[in-house]
Amino acid sequence: MEHAITQKKEVALADFEKNRKRWCKEDVLKLTQHFHCFNKTTAQYDRLVHFEMLDVVGFNEIRKKIQTIKIYLAVEKKNKNKITCCPYLLVNDDTAFKLSPIAEEYPRFGDSPVPKIFKEMVWKNWYDAEIHLIDDLFHCWGKKDQSDPESIVRVEYFEFDDIAQTIKDSEEDIQAITLYPGIDMNKFGNKEMISFTPVLGIKPRLFDSGFGRVRLTELNNDETYAEYSSPCPPTCSL
Repeated sequence: MEHAITQKKEVALADFEKNRKRWCKEDVLKLTQHFHCFNKTTAQYDRLVHFEMLDVVGFNEIRKKIQTIKIYLAVEKKNKNKITCCPYLLVNDDTAFKLSPIAEEYPRFGDSPVPKIFKEMVWKNWYDAEIHLIDDLFHCWGKKDQSDPESIVRVEYFEFDDIAQTIKDSEEDIQAITLYPGIDMNKFGNKEMISFTPVLGIKPRLFDSGFGRVRLTELNNDETYAEYSSPCPPTCSL
């Protein structure tokens, strides 16, 4: 059994590395294609709504060992009939969980109002943005490494430091993990900041499970929303 788990982990990491590198090398003018798919019924392109983790069981198996959580952007080969952006949630830099794209419906936020900063400034900005703006959201003027000269850099991953500790300390297992794409319009005009703003949604198995408020996190009904703490590049931890 342990051998099977190890083998599954190695396959997931190999898949992660392949798709992560493809994201880094993809032509800037082709990035937007990975977030849209062609709808034959409407003869239009549908935009990604959110991502969902399928292997929540595997995530719960290592939940108590979590030290760090990062969301890496990654893409599969382009296919106009499906969304090919497939970010990964990376735990402790050695265990990867693929996040699958959902485009068919709006997120179901539950009965409670979604926090205003999330609903109005982040997710809605993403869904309403003109298609030609998508490519620009993932780039800024900066450095990937301190020794590099300044240039246009592409974001590779986002750190979620605070929520990692919250998940580890929770008494309940996780029921669902959702990644919501977003745009922070306050950063959009700043050439030194990444304006793409992913928000991680964590839903425990039971409501009122002890998930407390942490920095940049708001509790909405039974789902905890957490913004990233830093994007890399340009703010890589060295």
